[in-house]
Amino acid sequence: MRQPISVAAKVFAAVALLGPLIGGLAFITLTELFRWSSGLGAGSLPRPIHDVVEGVLVLIQASYMIGGPAALLAGLALGAWVAWGGRLTVWSCLAAAEVYALMLAVVLLLDGLPPAAVSVQVGLIAVLSAIAALGGYLLLRKTALARGINAAASGDPGDVT
Repeated sequence: MRQPISVAAKVFAAVALLGPLIGGLAFITLTELFRWSSGLGAGSLPRPIHDVVEGVLVLIQASYMIGGPAALLAGLALGAWVAWGGRLTVWSCLAAAEVYALMLAVVLLLDGLPPAAVSVQVGLIAVLSAIAALGGYLLLRKTALARGINAAASGDPGDVT
């Protein structure tokens, strides 16, 4: 059953707002784990809490600039899927998250970049997008919005948002 545009807009807004934040926090966590596990921070003094908080705030802002286009495309894809009557599942969230990575791979390959460079860039975007999609799905799956979408897609007239 098709959903009204207001439901698709809510899905778009949720993906656009949560996606870069979750992906950015995953990136911050992965880089800090790499720094600690590789010994790069072994000889340095502990950073003051002010520096850590300031760094996290800057990286969160950067995550919206870097992950924003990916989240917008994923939100459009997932919103369109929901508007056409699709269910909000892990697989639909993952598929929508990888739209940007696929488009980026095609553009970079057509631009003439070597496949090794393309795979590194696209791989990082794909992994962070998948983490953001899984995190967003886990946060949203029990909300009234997700329950209403899935109930309407299955034909259940009750609990439709």
